[in-house]
Amino acid sequence: MAEGGNQQDLYSSLQIPPGVLNFVQYKFSHLPPKERQTMYELSKMFLLCLNYWKLETPSQFRQRSQNDDVAAYKVNYTSSKGENLTILAGVYNKIMERYVEKKLLREEGLPQVLGLTASPGTGGAKNLDAAKEHVLQICANLDACEIMSSKVHSAELQEKVPKPRKQYDVVHKRLQDPFGDKVKELMRMIHSRIDCPDVTRNFGSQEYEQDIVLLEKKGAEEGNRRLRQSALHLRKYNDALLVNDTVRMIDAFKILDTFHTNERATRGGLDDTDHFLFEVFQRSKVELQQLANTPEFENPKLTKLEDILLDQFQSLRESRGILFTKTRTSTHCLSDWIGTNPLLRGAGIKPSALTGAGFSNQTGHMTQRKQQDTIQRFREGELNLLISTSIAEEGLDIPQCNLVVRYGLLTNDIATKQAQGRARAEDSLYSVVAQSGGSELRREHTNEYLEDLAERAIKEVQRMAKRDYLLKKHLLTNDTICHRSQIRDLQKKAIITRRLSQKKTEEKRNMHDPDSVILHCSCCNIAVCHGSDLRVINGTHHVNINPQFEIYYKLGTKVFDKKFEDWEPGCKIRGKDCGQEWGVEMIYKTITLPMLSIKNFVIETPSGTSSYKQWKGVNFRIDEFDYNDYCQSKFGNLLADLD
Repeated sequence: MAEGGNQQDLYSSLQIPPGVLNFVQYKFSHLPPKERQTMYELSKMFLLCLNYWKLETPSQFRQRSQNDDVAAYKVNYTSSKGENLTILAGVYNKIMERYVEKKLLREEGLPQVLGLTASPGTGGAKNLDAAKEHVLQICANLDACEIMSSKVHSAELQEKVPKPRKQYDVVHKRLQDPFGDKVKELMRMIHSRIDCPDVTRNFGSQEYEQDIVLLEKKGAEEGNRRLRQSALHLRKYNDALLVNDTVRMIDAFKILDTFHTNERATRGGLDDTDHFLFEVFQRSKVELQQLANTPEFENPKLTKLEDILLDQFQSLRESRGILFTKTRTSTHCLSDWIGTNPLLRGAGIKPSALTGAGFSNQTGHMTQRKQQDTIQRFREGELNLLISTSIAEEGLDIPQCNLVVRYGLLTNDIATKQAQGRARAEDSLYSVVAQSGGSELRREHTNEYLEDLAERAIKEVQRMAKRDYLLKKHLLTNDTICHRSQIRDLQKKAIITRRLSQKKTEEKRNMHDPDSVILHCSCCNIAVCHGSDLRVINGTHHVNINPQFEIYYKLGTKVFDKKFEDWEPGCKIRGKDCGQEWGVEMIYKTITLPMLSIKNFVIETPSGTSSYKQWKGVNFRIDEFDYNDYCQSKFGNLLADLD
């Protein structure tokens, strides 16, 4: 965000935050020294040309704009990369919602908006009219006066940024899969002990995962521990089947083995259901491990991937590539497989996983600094193959990258186009590895159609008459007839819909008195606190301020070493009797509070019991945390002299 300051002071002392300058240097670090310095100076001049400025993150700008009058600030320019995100309820969209409302109220001093994207997508539309409506909605969200794309210099653009050659590397299904068959046999044993006729038996599919998640939720809400624990184990077996379909059998086995080891170590209050579930795996553990180590039953996708990598890296020793896969688990499994494969190591392949910064129990997390270090090593050639989740689909510009592989992915047309754009070098290859007749192959062909549809929709919008598009009233044949633009109409509809939704959300939040709400552990069903014991910090972190709550939980291992602006995570907290993970400690300023994850609890209200994935879905009010009041109530004797 760029916000006003004193122009004379600006030119006399450039006060760009060091982090921004470091980022600018990082973005041009791949260039030769002379070019790098030129681009660095031009970038600083660009910041100066914003006239009056103050740099903020989008979330900081949004938080300030919610509390202050944005119109009181002279905001000259803002840029949003990935304009298709304005369809979602993210930070950028929240900023643009407020911006559009102020624009409709004719407030002055608002910024110009520049949206940059590889493709706006079609929003799920399958025909031209619906796709055009989607593009117009994005334009409305951005308050865009025009869509600009390369026309006159399109040939030059294609020369400077050539498209990679696309090839489909189709793999036939395994002829034999004894490891997968054995896992399915164990799943059928568990199913025989629970009543769930509506759950599909298509093991190893996304459909089955969706059904089993609902079954686990049903068990938690009904207090049916047998159903809930059985669903938890079935979900892990299904995860193993999905991994078995993507990477090695031994990776799938390790997931099951690690899960059962951790469950045995952390669970308390075990009953007959737990003993049965542990025994099911334990009796077959040796057989599963033997099957997982049998080479003739290995995943044929890996053989195809090996051929692609050898062909590319043996013929071009300076090759650099990005391998996209679905999950963090598969990135680490593939990196380990390549690192231990003699043929791939002999071809000089030096891989590294690149994942997001969020925390995962299975694979840990990757800090932003480690992400940047990994990308820099790849840029300099110390690494030549990144194995990444979707984090590398946008904004990773490596001119030497000549290989992109999409490995068993189910994504939309925008992700497909962005992934293609990572192959920047001449004669680049874009490979799609998918199973013959599988959903990944069908999705890739669908994405090709949607890419073309999005381009046609953009051209349709660009051809619209100005009177139908511009963001203001237009007089046509006489002074009594007034037409509003389609964009303005979409903006007003969006504001009305949003306000009605906000009203409905507020009504839902006040549906129940917090004193009448009880939180139960989703595992053992014990009642642990009331809704009135909860507070929210910075609108995000939900903590329990009742000192009696600590008798219900025990501390686990430390989450990870990371400090945020005004807090840092401590240890995990688990149910004292059952060992169910409930959340983490939050060390806020100088005090430690238990921060709860709603997905680990069942909420009981006067109207029934429910479980939620996110706190924003609950139907009772949670007050904002007051640091001074809390300290006064907990440490009053230490603060008595301040009264």
